[in-house]
Amino acid sequence: MKYGVKATQSGLMINNEKEWSAHNQNASVISGYGYTIVNIPYEDIQCSDFVGIVFSESKYEQRKKMAIINELRHSREKKCFAIANRNFFFNEATIAEMAEINNWYTAWLNVTDTLVVPIVPHYISSRIGS
Repeated sequence: MKYGVKATQSGLMINNEKEWSAHNQNASVISGYGYTIVNIPYEDIQCSDFVGIVFSESKYEQRKKMAIINELRHSREKKCFAIANRNFFFNEATIAEMAEINNWYTAWLNVTDTLVVPIVPHYISSRIGS
C-alpha cells in the first residue's frame, strides 16, 4: 500500500486519500491539514489490528476470518460430531443414505477451508428433528 494510516481520536488519518479511497469505498472521508481523517465502518477494531499506531487492514481481515473459522469449528462440534458419534441409527441407512451422510461429514471436516456450512442430510434431519 502506498498510503500511511494513523489512528486518531476521530478516526484514522491517511496521507494519500486517492490511493486509500480506491481500496476502501465504504469509508467516510474528511480532508484537511495535509491529511485525511476517515471513519471506517468497522465496528470491532481491536488493538491487534494495528502495527504500532498504523491500522492494518490485512490483520483486521485475518482476525475476522479466524473468528469465523472458530465459530464454524464450534458449530461442527455441535451439529456434526455430536450426531456422527451417535451412529446407532446409521445401521438402518441405505447405501445411498450412507453416501450422503459421508459427504456431509466430509464437508464438515472441510468447513474451515470452504467456509460453507453443509446442509443436514434428510436421513439425519428426519431422525433428530432438525
